[in-house]
Parts: sequence; C-alpha cells; structure tokens
Amino acid sequence: MAKRRKTGDSMQLINMRENNFAFSKAEILPGNIGYVKFNGFVGFVKEARPTFTAAFRFVANTSALIIDMRDNGGGSPVMVCQVASYFFPETHHWNDIIDPRGKREFYVDPKDAEGLTLTMPVYILTARRTFSGGEDFCYGMQALHRATLIGDTTGGGAHPVGPVPVTMGFVADIPFARSLNPYTNKDWEGTGVYPDIPISSATAFDRARQAIYTDIAQRATTDQEKMKAQWFLDDLAASRPHPAPASLSSYTGNYEGLAFYVDKGDLYCKNAERGGNIFKLLPVSGDKFVLDENVHVEFKKDEKGSYNQLSMLWSNGGISQKRKTTP
Repeated sequence: MAKRRKTGDSMQLINMRENNFAFSKAEILPGNIGYVKFNGFVGFVKEARPTFTAAFRFVANTSALIIDMRDNGGGSPVMVCQVASYFFPETHHWNDIIDPRGKREFYVDPKDAEGLTLTMPVYILTARRTFSGGEDFCYGMQALHRATLIGDTTGGGAHPVGPVPVTMGFVADIPFARSLNPYTNKDWEGTGVYPDIPISSATAFDRARQAIYTDIAQRATTDQEKMKAQWFLDDLAASRPHPAPASLSSYTGNYEGLAFYVDKGDLYCKNAERGGNIFKLLPVSGDKFVLDENVHVEFKKDEKGSYNQLSMLWSNGGISQKRKTTP
C-alpha cells in the first residue's frame, strides 16, 4: 500500500509539473501593469515554489498587479499561505481550520518568499468559479487590506470536504471542518467572498485596468505622469465598441504629413511619417481618437469653429502639435 501510494504521489507530481503547477500566465501589460493567472493551489508546495517565485519576480517592477483568480477552484491551504507570503513584509495570522480534533492555525511568513516582497497595489479578479482555496486567498488578502477584489461574488465554499462512503457504490463529499478568519471571525461558506468592485467577471479585467490607470492619474505628481495615465485610460475606452461621431468629414484634411479621410463611415489616416501606412482611427470621446499603438490625436477648433489643428498625445505623456496644411 505504501509503495502504491508513493507511486501515485509521483505520478501526481509529474502531472502537476506538466501543468506548470496550475500557473498559466505571467506578463507585463501596457502601462507597466503586471498580470498573473493561476488556476489552483497545488499540494506540492516545495516543488511549486520556484515556479511561483519566478513568476512573481517577473512582475516585481510593475506599478500595479492584477491576479486573475476567475478560474481558481482551490486546493492546499498551505499553498495559499505560500502565495500570500510574497505580499507581506512581516508575519500575519492568515486563517484557522477547525475540526473535531481542534484548531489548525495558518500564517503568512515572508521567509517563505525567498527574499521577494511585492509592495505594489494588487487587484484580484473573481468569479463564481473562484472557490475554496481560491476564496481563502481572496478573503485573506481583502481582510488584511492588501488587495482590491473586482468581479462576481465567489462560489462560497469555506468548509473542507472529504469522501465518505454512504452505501455500496456511492461516496459523498461531506464537510469535516470549517474555516475561521482571525480578523473578521467569519468565513465565506454559502455567501462567497464579496468583491470591493462588483461587476460581471467577463468585464472584470478591463475594469481592473481602468481602476489602476485612474489611481495612477490621481497619484501623479507631474503633468506628464497624469497625461500618460490618461493616455492608457483613453486607449482602454477606445477598445470598447461605440458609435463614431457623425461629423467625421469635419476632421478630414492634411496635417503636416498626416492625411485624414473618411471611407465607408470610418475615419482613416495615411501617415507619411510611417511610410504611408494607413490607420483606422478609433473614437475615444469628443474630438479624441486612437491613431496607432503610440499616439492618440485630438482635433482642435479655431475661433471660427473649424478644425485646423490637432494635438498628438504620446503614450509617454508627451504632446506635439500639427496644423492643417490643406483641406
């Protein structure tokens, strides 16, 4: 039996490695926002730690971090504490699990984070699919005021369950313990974890980016920093479908190498500075449009109400001007 159990554990570990310990993505989004996604808290904490540490080191220099828990179905409470350890510079009592034998206490300890402490603002995406250990992580980060939760209320599974034979051929998963948060003296069983910003999980990603860019703009100490944050807010707004302004023809003409024209109800620009490449403009608001991956343009009226100038708004917060040269 012991030999078979060891073999089974080895096969499970092989499967976990092949699935990268449930860690699926780590990347840097526009505006220096980190994004990580993992879909479970595996039981092989020692083996998984290098993967998680490497992923979090990759996003360590970002201005804010989005953790996508929308597909996280839970797992090991020890692994939950391992992941949380990257976000606290000191030890914290995290959670208790109570069963008929007594109480087991769980702590977040920065010594488990291999010298890595992430201090940036954290935003966690939630869904109804976020469950059990996934909820444990969300609830603890929220209770310790370390993260902002955005999305749907989670599934509501705080009581660990285990298989119990009930009759020949049938097994039931029966709760055998309960969680207890030391700060709220509650858990999330049946209720789920309530997000700080309730919104459909399908749109939570964009809503988190909007919250981050808005926060950066509010904390900016220079006009260029504010303009840079606003640029990303506008870029995000343009990604959502909405009708273009009706009077697109009023924007047409040549602006020092940029030729704007209307074709089939859309505004286009032939850019001589980019080898004559043609770009379809995306409306943001008012007279502002996305031109390309680096520049937004805002058309300006003169005292007679005609558009004869535009501002080029760069992704680094810079601004340059162009005047209309020909209609």
